[in-house]
Amino acid sequence: MVDLDQLVTKNFRLREFAVSAHHPGMAAAITFTEAEVEKIYLLCATILQPIRNRFGLVIVTSGKRTEELNEAVGGDDDSQHLHCEVGDIETPEADIEVVHTWVATTLPHAYGQCLLYYDKHLRPKRIHVGLPSRRIRSSLRVGYKFGGAFHPRPPNREERA
Repeated sequence: MVDLDQLVTKNFRLREFAVSAHHPGMAAAITFTEAEVEKIYLLCATILQPIRNRFGLVIVTSGKRTEELNEAVGGDDDSQHLHCEVGDIETPEADIEVVHTWVATTLPHAYGQCLLYYDKHLRPKRIHVGLPSRRIRSSLRVGYKFGGAFHPRPPNREERA
């Protein structure tokens, strides 16, 4: 059995990738294979740790999902969350839009997708960032999610009003 308290990189523990704010009971049942731990290591070493080094605290709000958890949160049938290839993160010590831009421009070969999610009031909330994968069906590598859909641009002033 894989130790959830093991350090994956300097500032990330495996346990941080078995999380769900809305379904903590389901998240508590998450386990990892050695291959999944390797994917999480790559995600942390190439994307999340550089964000942490530059901007401070990074909170993983969604990491690995079981099929049951993925269905409960309305995830895609072949979500990268099911394969330990992605993390949804928040950066309470830094402007999330600045972090999103930095990742998109500084680490373009490290990620497969870098999407900025907005809340229902069109305030930037979190980043969905994942490893490159052949499974990604979307051609949108860098984008924004608001109003229930993905867009290649952030919401404009009228949409935010």
